[in-house]
Amino acid sequence: MQVQAQRSVRLLCALHLLTLFTTIILKLSLVLQVYKPTAVAYYVSYDSKVEYLYWIDSEHSIMRVRRDLTGRETLVTNLIQARDLVIDPIAG
Repeated sequence: MQVQAQRSVRLLCALHLLTLFTTIILKLSLVLQVYKPTAVAYYVSYDSKVEYLYWIDSEHSIMRVRRDLTGRETLVTNLIQARDLVIDPIAG
């Protein structure tokens, strides 16, 4: 019985993460449509500590916006060659 309860909890956590990730991706597409209709997000990362969504766009910039779509900022421009975007959960 305990094993089944643990599996249920894991499944609920996985579904919650999937829902959160889907919501974040949908919000990112809204941000791109509003601010840069021709831009494409290549790498996406989310910092749950401060609730910021980060991405690298097709114009070689690192951008961020709050989860509620406010506070959009360009952090870095003119990247040469980005391969990924990772947020350090400890340092932020």
